[in-house]
Amino acid sequence: MVAVPADSWDVHVHIFDPMGHPYIPNTRYNPPARSVNDLVSSVPSTNFVIVMSGPEGTDTALTVEAMEQLRSMGRDARGMVVLDLEQMTPAELQRLDRAGVRGVRFNTRREGFDLDKHYEAVAQRLHAAGVRWNVEAAIFDYFIWHSLIPTFRRLHGEYGTVFVADHVFALDPKACDPEKLADILQLVDEGVLYVKISGLDRYSRRPEDLLPIVRDILSRRGGRGGLWGSDWPNVDSSPGSTSLNDVDIEGHLALLKGVCDELGDGTWEKLMASNAAELYA
Repeated sequence: MVAVPADSWDVHVHIFDPMGHPYIPNTRYNPPARSVNDLVSSVPSTNFVIVMSGPEGTDTALTVEAMEQLRSMGRDARGMVVLDLEQMTPAELQRLDRAGVRGVRFNTRREGFDLDKHYEAVAQRLHAAGVRWNVEAAIFDYFIWHSLIPTFRRLHGEYGTVFVADHVFALDPKACDPEKLADILQLVDEGVLYVKISGLDRYSRRPEDLLPIVRDILSRRGGRGGLWGSDWPNVDSSPGSTSLNDVDIEGHLALLKGVCDELGDGTWEKLMASNAAELYA
């Protein structure tokens, strides 16, 4: 078993309770129930960021409950919620901030979704409410990430907004453009962007094939741009699915520990603990 640092963080986990918190109508997938107790018995980290997923819609109640339960166990917890712009009033954002939420996430698969305008509206609302949240999007094409570079830089300069990329941009390491990826990763150097080292075997990828890109990410900004996420309980999000994927989380950690040991400079502790503690403070 790979030893993780004390007070380690896993910044991408989900909780599901379809009985107590029913899924939205016409949900794309229907994962089985998984509780906070299931989480802490399955993943080696101490502290967690609970990430809302598609079946929950924009109901934040389960995320707030999960954070409270984790704290009652002596652990730290934060939340990443999904909200419509209409929900993002100062009062609601401040309420969620007090509960431990530190970021908002949105799905970019909606038809006609204008990312530039939406990112700007989100950054403005967070700034007006006085909450220092990060902004995360489920963007499944790194070409889109590349097109948003000017927007990210501008909003970071105007509002101090920090952005987070899920699952190593969901990119195919065998088909990505190195120059475009280098442009995106310049945002890591600038402190504009963090990258979740998560979902390493999603999107038909092999974790081993991602390691050169992971090494590049973790070598930037003194190792302060990467965040570990197990993506537990590793749902199969294909249409109509009711199942979970069998993921070798320990194997992924072993691969990442090897990369971090090669880089040195406390990279393992930064990836697994201090980067998240700083971002989600």
